[in-house]
Amino acid sequence: MRVRILPSAPGAGDLQHLITFVVEDRLAIDAGCLGLCGTPQQQAAVTSVFLTHSHADHVCSLPFFAMNVVDATGQGATVHAPADVVEVLHEDLFNWRTWPDFTALRQDGRPLVELVTIEPRHPVTRDGLTVTAIPINHPVPTVAYLVDDGDGAVLFATDTGPTEEVWEVASRSSGLRAAFIDVAFPDEMEDLAAITGHLTPRLACREIARLPSHVIKVAVHLKPAFRQRIVDQLEALPADNLAIGRIGWEYEF
Repeated sequence: MRVRILPSAPGAGDLQHLITFVVEDRLAIDAGCLGLCGTPQQQAAVTSVFLTHSHADHVCSLPFFAMNVVDATGQGATVHAPADVVEVLHEDLFNWRTWPDFTALRQDGRPLVELVTIEPRHPVTRDGLTVTAIPINHPVPTVAYLVDDGDGAVLFATDTGPTEEVWEVASRSSGLRAAFIDVAFPDEMEDLAAITGHLTPRLACREIARLPSHVIKVAVHLKPAFRQRIVDQLEALPADNLAIGRIGWEYEF
């Protein structure tokens, strides 16, 4: 399975201000920078978007992505999310104030953005990939996603504090190959991490110890201002198969 971490902006380098992962060029996890990367035609190759939660760094470029897809193909974008996230998109994003209501506007009978409500713990299959949402620990309703292509699976668990269910579900997946894990703050900011629903290197080490040792763990969502401190602390951890996420890089698992 191929997974690419999209860059936040030209020139941002390894700094991950915004969050989007693209799986097999056709399915996106989150849309923080999805609408900022590549041409409209390249963006239109992504036919399904799955949102983890409603915070701006995960959804802020969704309107631009939707506009680019419509301009490039004449067809609307399909966005999947739990009910709480869909409600926020209706009320706070596609509301005619922040952005035109693309869910109400239509072209050839289809909405410019089709919002599809998904249920946590109920797998859905899109574009040949099976996606399962798993609730995790964050101040707003948030899910991780387990994506399975039939040969292997990858877990995306960004924006979470210490949690339980996601590691149990992922560990039961016989084909689990990799997990992208939130490590937002350095260890000395553990109190702030707890309040905001994130992990530090020390906390992440405890969490990922519940995954099989052969699984590749990739630390992502490092706060740009603290990136080097977090990297130094991660590299000092006694953790199996732990790597620092490479922004703009395409992984193959």
